Order: sequence, then C-alpha cells, then structure tokens
Amino acid sequence: MYRARGQIFRYTHDLDELLYGLERAGMAVPESIWDAADLTRFAWESRYPGFGEPVTDAEYQQALTLARRVVAWAAGLIEPAAPAEASG
Repeated sequence: MYRARGQIFRYTHDLDELLYGLERAGMAVPESIWDAADLTRFAWESRYPGFGEPVTDAEYQQALTLARRVVAWAAGLIEPAAPAEASG
C-alpha cells in the first residue's frame, strides 16, 4: 500500500505502526482491518521460535481470517497495472 501510493515507510513488522502510518497519510483504514495488528506477534515469533507461547488451532484460524481480510482490502485498493501496449 505504501509503495502503490508512493509513500515512504520504515521497514518493520509492526502492523499497528504501518496502519497508523497509512491513516496519518490520509487513508481511511476500516475498523475491521485494525484487528490485523494482532498479527504482529506472528512476525517476530516466526523469526525467533521458542520465545512465545505455542499457537493454538483457534489462534491459527483467526490469524488466517485476519490475514485474508487485509489482503483482500489491500488488493481492492491497489489498481491493477495497465496492460502493456502491443508492439506492432
């Protein structure tokens, strides 16, 4: 979303920070997308296994639901690239 809008962002896995950055830049972030900030814990837990609590099946399913919701939202905002002109 940042790149599609030409915005600069700090490389981070903190989804809360990234969402607030979009909002500060004038993008309306739907309430249902804010829940995705909960996914931040999976970014560091997957990089440093053994430091967090094991993920339950219910948490796994909820994380998938949240991730799919965010991807669908983002995909709907990013315009598809214009088709390349055919050379003739």
